[in-house]
Amino acid sequence: MTDQRTLCRVAAALCLMLVGPSPGQDRSSETEIFRLQSGECFEGRQRLKRGEEFWVETVFGTRKVALDDLIGRTTVAAARERYDAELATLQDDDLEGHLRLARWCKVSGLTSALEARLSHVLRFDPERPEALTIVRALAEGFRPGKPNSMPEDKPRHQRRETDLLYAAARKANLAVAALIRERLSKLPDEVLMNENIDHAERGSEAQRWIAAGLLGRSNQVRRVKPLYRRALGDPSAAVRQAAVASLKAHDDGTTLGPLVRALTRGPSDATSVYAAEAMAGLGDQRAVAPLIGALRASEGGGVVRNHVVFTRQEAYVKDYDVEIAQAAVIADPIVDVVTEGVVLDVGVVSVVTQRRVFRQSLRRLTGVDHGYDVAAWEAWLEKR
Repeated sequence: MTDQRTLCRVAAALCLMLVGPSPGQDRSSETEIFRLQSGECFEGRQRLKRGEEFWVETVFGTRKVALDDLIGRTTVAAARERYDAELATLQDDDLEGHLRLARWCKVSGLTSALEARLSHVLRFDPERPEALTIVRALAEGFRPGKPNSMPEDKPRHQRRETDLLYAAARKANLAVAALIRERLSKLPDEVLMNENIDHAERGSEAQRWIAAGLLGRSNQVRRVKPLYRRALGDPSAAVRQAAVASLKAHDDGTTLGPLVRALTRGPSDATSVYAAEAMAGLGDQRAVAPLIGALRASEGGGVVRNHVVFTRQEAYVKDYDVEIAQAAVIADPIVDVVTEGVVLDVGVVSVVTQRRVFRQSLRRLTGVDHGYDVAAWEAWLEKR
């Protein structure tokens, strides 16, 4: 009897393996490409089915799909093979090639590869228009983060949406962060302003990048100080670039002044470097003269000098206190320390970085390159 039951179980399992899962069954272990009636396709894993709908987990968030809208599923193997072959031919700095591959991934439904290519391009240029155009198209169908269970007619629905999207951005890469920024941009400015300022100051890198970009879409004066602080002090180049783009969006001719002051009287060398980068991003030709002046001020070659110490210490028991040892169970050890090391005279080479950035900023602003020749730059400026 037991053998018959065992055989029945084995036969049933084989039947399930041969037939395969139906659309309504759990296929959570499979990554597939889902094709919809609209012609759109995307990659993901089916997680849940309820009635005539099911949910698909993707790299851009969970997406709800109606069964009537689904026309088929395919495996990712063939698309992935072609993607890998194409990717192997691209250099890291070939952004046009990576964008071309990203567009193919979108059409083919290879969503995880699309995210990887967008992240790669945005790391080189966080405000690349072609990449952000793809992101805007994705934002129509994808929403990262936890779903917003609050009804849309409730007063706090939009604030809840803001909280959920910013929470999803905490550890997001730039591709997902760009998608979140696009979703947040649809919300009213009065809902976003406080959150944008807060995350610009205290958020993760992705959150600061999102906030800096969104502050540029506001007309409120409160946006200005946080943007200058990000442009002149943020450790992330992507965040600084987003802040400069936001300042430029509302430039009335006064944006350059604080940047010039930071260039010439900044509290640190890093501030001067960031100010020069911001001037180039702003594109104001009035920045050429102060940049030439900064290049001249740095040409003396005087490098700040300091000392660095490398030491090693070893402690050992040199002797025992005999008097204490006679009257105690545990003797009092006498510990000696041997220290050895070297002190080196070093130069702080931040001036080299400064000069390189000053030159790059001048080249971006003017379209010409006179290297580090200050006299040539001044002669060029006089002819303008």
